[in-house]
Amino acid sequence: MITYSAKLRYSIAVKQLKKGYLTNNLGKIEFSRRLYTQPVFDNEGKLYEITKATNFGYKKEGKLVTTKGISQLDYFREVGVRNTIAKASKELLGFFEFSDIISYVMDEKPETIMTGFAPADFVVAVLAPEILNSIKETWDNVVYELAEKAKDKGIAGINDFLQTSGGQELRYGFGITQITQEILNKLLTGKIKTIDELKDLKDNQMIKNNYNQSIFIYSVFYYKKQQENKDEDTITFIDSIFTNN
Repeated sequence: MITYSAKLRYSIAVKQLKKGYLTNNLGKIEFSRRLYTQPVFDNEGKLYEITKATNFGYKKEGKLVTTKGISQLDYFREVGVRNTIAKASKELLGFFEFSDIISYVMDEKPETIMTGFAPADFVVAVLAPEILNSIKETWDNVVYELAEKAKDKGIAGINDFLQTSGGQELRYGFGITQITQEILNKLLTGKIKTIDELKDLKDNQMIKNNYNQSIFIYSVFYYKKQQENKDEDTITFIDSIFTNN
């Protein structure tokens, strides 16, 4: 598991560097088209031959901004949602199926990470609570990052996300539903308090309009989150509203 994860994270880093991305001393990503291939040492002293952008520096508001003196390979191997997923995979030990998640966030087809894919209920039953909580926290960060990335692709991106393991996990309660202008107006003015009220209103409008789908001109993306210090109670958040045009 660790071997596959490390190999994938290295591949991700190399691809990012080859595209011309560099990080500066302020932790911001820079871009350059001036690429060249050179030997590069990582922070552990291991030698690689990497294609990357030429280092550069400049002054901004009296501060020196530079990409020099930073192990770019280590940065892109450790940082970012893609590598968060790759690192999490060795910790999750098959808690979720990662093959579809990784292929969803990567531009290129990745190598498959072999996990064994133990059923979630089984893992919950056998893991110590402190280990399970750590796993859940790691996975939460990954899933919400994926949802953010999906929104950039609009409704199509959300629909793809909802087919992934994270998107289908019941405890997050991700969902998308179509609404009319009337429902949107009530939602924005606070007249709808729960997702059940919204869905009931939608059903009533469908019946009134003889199931005419053209009246639904918006789509609402939502998710559920457990309230702090309450084991059972969850609250539904409206995350985004998309037009269906």
